[in-house]
Amino acid sequence: MYSIAIKAAGLDGDTLGVIQTIRPLQNLSYSLEEFNNLSELRSVKSRKNFIVMLDEKILNSNLDLILISELRERKAFKNAKFILCAQNILKFNKYLNYIDEFWTKPLTPELINFYFNKLIERLKLEQDLELYAKTSEIQSHKKLLEMARQDYLTGLATRWYFQEHIERLKSRNEKYLTCVSFDLDHFKSVNDTYGHQVGDRALAATAEMMQREFADGFIARFGGDEFVIILTGFRNAEAVELQVNKFIAKLIAYYQTMPSMRNLSISAGISQSFLQDKTSQIKSIDQLMR
Repeated sequence: MYSIAIKAAGLDGDTLGVIQTIRPLQNLSYSLEEFNNLSELRSVKSRKNFIVMLDEKILNSNLDLILISELRERKAFKNAKFILCAQNILKFNKYLNYIDEFWTKPLTPELINFYFNKLIERLKLEQDLELYAKTSEIQSHKKLLEMARQDYLTGLATRWYFQEHIERLKSRNEKYLTCVSFDLDHFKSVNDTYGHQVGDRALAATAEMMQREFADGFIARFGGDEFVIILTGFRNAEAVELQVNKFIAKLIAYYQTMPSMRNLSISAGISQSFLQDKTSQIKSIDQLMR
């Protein structure tokens, strides 16, 4: 059971009510304590897994910046994650170097559940990295290989692992391949305006919805805001296009629920290859991508 301690202050005036909206997360237990101001955290004893949740209402001076910086130097908060919940992230740009994540209010149950899932995944990954540093050379090699294959943010395959998958398909003389590429539109402006935390949430949410819609595909994060899916077996071109358009509509509808993501959209391209014999096999992924 993965256990975590949560310190929270001022969340919508009802900290416990907010936390209770978290849906049950697998293999997770947590304890919750409320506090009224940052000074109270000076008495906290060492705890490995800490999440400190702050509402914008309790931050009102530059002294808070100094205090957060001081807390982060303490042994008890060595591995802690500081989260600031605010309606307008731009107002808190000066906190960028002190806060690990910004959560956009209002905090709906769905949004809280999404935030916590991704945060716990991140904490577990950091623990895995610590374990990796302590393991033997063989174990370290296995972990390093796993890390090279999986994108840390989205959990999807990396570009390197995607190429490896294509080589396996070639060796199996796979006859039918469908490649679907996605590219987020206006992603840079969202990143520049609202910060990388919002951009990361958009990428993670896009990947999560993509995995649900294309459950039988091999999905990779190909670049910063680029995704690629490989589907095997014969696929009717019109059916694939319909599936892609359905996914795009769902994703844009999700973006519209988030004020910070409303300018986002997504473009897609579809290519198919019928590999009749060895001479017609794909020589590189770029050929199919083009």
